[in-house]
Amino acid sequence: MVLLALDKRSHTLRKNRGDDWNEKFPSHVVAEWMGHSPEVAHKHYLRVYDRNVEAATATSIDDKLAQKPENKRIDKEGQNHIDLLKKKIRAIMRA
Repeated sequence: MVLLALDKRSHTLRKNRGDDWNEKFPSHVVAEWMGHSPEVAHKHYLRVYDRNVEAATATSIDDKLAQKPENKRIDKEGQNHIDLLKKKIRAIMRA
C-alpha cells in the first residue's frame, strides 16, 4: 500500500514538473527531458488550464478593443459594441 502511494506521488510530481516546464520551454524540448516523444506528451500530458484561458482573455484585450473608436458605438439594443466583442471572444475561448 505504501509503495503504491509513493508511486502515485512520484508520478504526480513528474507530471507537475512537466507542466511547469511547458509554461517556459518549447514542448519538443520538454518531451526530450521527460523521456518521450512530443506526440505522447500532447496526447497524455499537455492540458489547457484556467490560468491559460485567463491569460488569453486578460484585460489587455479589453484595452486594445477600447482603443478603436468604432468599438465605442452603441447598437440599437443599447449595448456597447466592445461588450459584444468581449462576449464573443470569451465564448470562443471556452469552446
